[in-house]
Amino acid sequence: MENFGSAFTSSHAGSVEETEEHRTLMEQYEEFMNKNRSGEHGRTAQFWMLYSDLDILYLMFSRASRTNDLDLFAYCLAKLPSFLQQVGQITPMDGSDII
Repeated sequence: MENFGSAFTSSHAGSVEETEEHRTLMEQYEEFMNKNRSGEHGRTAQFWMLYSDLDILYLMFSRASRTNDLDLFAYCLAKLPSFLQQVGQITPMDGSDII
């Protein structure tokens, strides 16, 4: 068991990520996740996908705040309206809402 850690190196991980099989698997996974987000696998799957996306956004926002990373902070703020729209909290402004 002690040799297990030394057998797997970062160069090995990089070579695995460059294989066609890995790329195909990741494309299929991304397609599956997008189907979940659009609700093709049901409303429950869509809800939990939205929940996990919001959780990841919160973790990135928290990290940006703690590390004073302005680029990450701006990225998180730019993503927030689309999530709120998905939840149904706000509607997008079309220009007619401006007073």
